[in-house]
Amino acid sequence: MATRYKGIAAMMIVLTLAAGCVAAEPTATPVPPTATVTPTPLPPTNTPIPPTETATPTETTSLTPSQTPLPTETPTPTSTPIPLPPLSGSDAGLIAYSSDQDGDFEIWVMNADGSGQRKLTDNNATDWSPAWSPDGAQIAFVSNRDGNDEIYIMSVDGSDQRRLTETDASESFPAWSPDGTEISFDSDRDGNWEIYVMTSDGSNVRRLTNDPADDWITSWSPDGSHIVFESKRDGNYEIYVMDADGSNQRRLTDNRVHDGFPTWSPDGAQIAFMSQRDGNYEIYVMNADGTNQQRVTDNRAEDSDPAWSPSGDWLTFVSQRDGNDEIYIVKTDGSSIRQLTDGGAQNWTPAWQPFETPSGRTNTWIRTFEGPDYGAFFDIVLAEDRNVLAVGATNHLHVPPYSGDALLMKLTLEGDVLWERTWGGDGYEQAMSVALAGDGGIYVFGETDSYGAGGRDFFLLKMTEDGSEDWFRTYGRARREWPYGMLRLSNGDLLIHGFTEPLVGSGRNQYALRVESQGDVIWEYTVESPDEELVIDALETAEGDLVLAVAVEEDGKLVKLDADGNVRWTKRYELAGWQYASQIAQTDDGGFLLAGFSMSSGSRRQADTWLARCTPTGELEWETSFGDSAHDDYATSLIRLKDGTYLIGGIGNGMLLSRVDEDGNVLWRRSLVGKTVYGADGLIELEDGGYLVAGFIQIINGRSYDAILLRTDAEGRVGE
Repeated sequence: MATRYKGIAAMMIVLTLAAGCVAAEPTATPVPPTATVTPTPLPPTNTPIPPTETATPTETTSLTPSQTPLPTETPTPTSTPIPLPPLSGSDAGLIAYSSDQDGDFEIWVMNADGSGQRKLTDNNATDWSPAWSPDGAQIAFVSNRDGNDEIYIMSVDGSDQRRLTETDASESFPAWSPDGTEISFDSDRDGNWEIYVMTSDGSNVRRLTNDPADDWITSWSPDGSHIVFESKRDGNYEIYVMDADGSNQRRLTDNRVHDGFPTWSPDGAQIAFMSQRDGNYEIYVMNADGTNQQRVTDNRAEDSDPAWSPSGDWLTFVSQRDGNDEIYIVKTDGSSIRQLTDGGAQNWTPAWQPFETPSGRTNTWIRTFEGPDYGAFFDIVLAEDRNVLAVGATNHLHVPPYSGDALLMKLTLEGDVLWERTWGGDGYEQAMSVALAGDGGIYVFGETDSYGAGGRDFFLLKMTEDGSEDWFRTYGRARREWPYGMLRLSNGDLLIHGFTEPLVGSGRNQYALRVESQGDVIWEYTVESPDEELVIDALETAEGDLVLAVAVEEDGKLVKLDADGNVRWTKRYELAGWQYASQIAQTDDGGFLLAGFSMSSGSRRQADTWLARCTPTGELEWETSFGDSAHDDYATSLIRLKDGTYLIGGIGNGMLLSRVDEDGNVLWRRSLVGKTVYGADGLIELEDGGYLVAGFIQIINGRSYDAILLRTDAEGRVGE
């Protein structure tokens, strides 16, 4: 048994005796891109723009490239350590914990990187086991300041501390229901440790378990229907689950050693817990039904007290690996372990602050960027600090001779501009994709005719966190290349893709390059073909293979490459009419969902959104199309959502947003703004269930454009 658990159990006995009531000791339990087939992704319209709120950009800086290094240039090696992957925006909040660094245990909070440690409670008693309310505005905790362990609550800044329970027994381990109306907790008020629930104001207390053995340490499923807990009813501590009313209690783990401290993942799919099954306490995860139990940490010291990050990508936990109880975080696959506390004190029961707007609902808005300096947003990504990076073009007036710069903007989740940058030369530049570099920097990919070898070429720009230029490269041949997208791969490399024109003759050929993090080319893939073949989108599989979505004349095509750029297989879908995939996403079974363009071959050539599903080997399982019978529309963006459904952005009348399932059923479809033609080229799913949508507005006969960014609620609505 871990030394810490012996010490904590002894402390609980002392605290209980001080209150005049002896409680049974629970053994070994811790207390405290965009896409059309034409090179110009801006289709024509003559419909006027509707009125929307106009954001006023600030701090505009123009970056003029000084030189274009050759793609084969070798960067100078340095001894700078490779940084760990950054936390995503929703995970960059606070972590609450209990610490005795000031002599006795108090509730503390810190930033998710370990900085900004500050104390919320300050008394001569023991305060421990903090639990965040679902909106992140309150913390429930345990304190013996009034003689015995009771449940208290306070605001996130430590103010308004008040007591919820008041008995002669001991209470511990509060946990909030997902809707914030109830708190479950443990109490020995009826002779042994059982699980109770009360409303969040302390009223209406009722018991959920009634067993001679000890039941405690609860966590609610995200939908509020179940509670997972720890029980000794079968001889040793195991993980159990029950319905939220206490019925249907059943065991999830079955070992001869201690499994405990269960906590439900934010998406409801997994449960993290600690276990002694491999000789010492380690952190494990399992499916919510108890299957697929996997170890996350592997260390000779004791690891305990797991808690999920809001995104579900990380776990925070307590470890003795450096000699005393310190707080760490780790990716759920066991990688990227970071130590957050290092003060020589005892630090217990960490809890990660949920990510939600203060009102508890999505704050929706629309921002347009109008005038001669704005043309379009083509991609967006959530930055490490919860802000938004958007890239596009300044070519507001889209007529020959084309001119304009690549546009990069950083905004808050409320749509306020933090800074704005443009990049380019004397010619014409557009930024088509943006990705985080993993070291605080930013990759921007697009097209240039100011630099490079041919008429137009790929450019890859590395920028610092504040939007300053770090370096840039160009890629291409003597004629013309057109970029469609960039994919940051699991090892930090980049895949950039589009088409290239052959040196002799006409046509457009598939073109993709894998480059390492400093821009050097690892390999180049191209296919000479009499047909017009464009690599419009791509994804990386779990095995490291690359799947390209290719438009071939009037057909769609998938090409699977291995990590070295060798072709594994190709599949062309020759269907009646005109269908191709401009977007690709993975399905649960390793197959692919395709979204793109469909046009019938009859006399009335109606363009609709095409949707298809393929097996892992590229065989077409089904295909369908949907749209507005009065207008042309098709898919320009696609993301897989956390619940396994998909969000499709489209170009068409009113900026189209659709949510579909893996079987092709349209769950809902929205026209977000106005009655003119809009393109929804960039999508982000937010932690509150809402979405960010970036794109462009067509103003005058397809020759003038403005950029637009908007935020919807979870049902794709704005301003309702």
